[in-house]
Amino acid sequence: MSILIAEDNVAQRSYLREVLEREFAAHAPVLEAGDGEETVKLALEHKPDVCILDIQMPKLSGVKAARAIWRDFPTARIIFWTQFPHEIYINEIRKIVKSVDPPPAYGFIHKNNPESRFLRFVAAVLEDGADMIDPAFKDSFKRPLLTEFEAEALYYLALGLSNWAIARKCSLSLRGVESRLATL
Repeated sequence: MSILIAEDNVAQRSYLREVLEREFAAHAPVLEAGDGEETVKLALEHKPDVCILDIQMPKLSGVKAARAIWRDFPTARIIFWTQFPHEIYINEIRKIVKSVDPPPAYGFIHKNNPESRFLRFVAAVLEDGADMIDPAFKDSFKRPLLTEFEAEALYYLALGLSNWAIARKCSLSLRGVESRLATL
């Protein structure tokens, strides 16, 4: 039995470890990873009861780490703990969860939540196998999934690329990009 924390911020990782060791002592030890590659390695080696993943980490994002973990450990329970609730991440996580059979238990919570809510999320996913979505993100999880192009185009738009630059990156005509973006 164990819990895995994947967080590149040392202070946040230390805080999580202290809280989880105190509240979920039966699931000790609390394993720690500072980047996505280390996260995958520890998850596959130790098969923790729950993994708590930051989304933006060095070497491999929390989303890509989750994909790798669920590929080889499909029953893994993962909570995405993030400061960056961008639609692109939510869309990608939903696609990954949909591709795992049977669908895994997971959660998605913003880092600014009070400790009590965070602990309820962990308990629900860890002990009940429930899916938990932060109320702030509920609408994002209800929207239809984006196509691969839509997600990619939104990513490039968020980076500030022009329609012409997106067309070049996606090997499409300018008119093709404009018509696809119009559907968004």
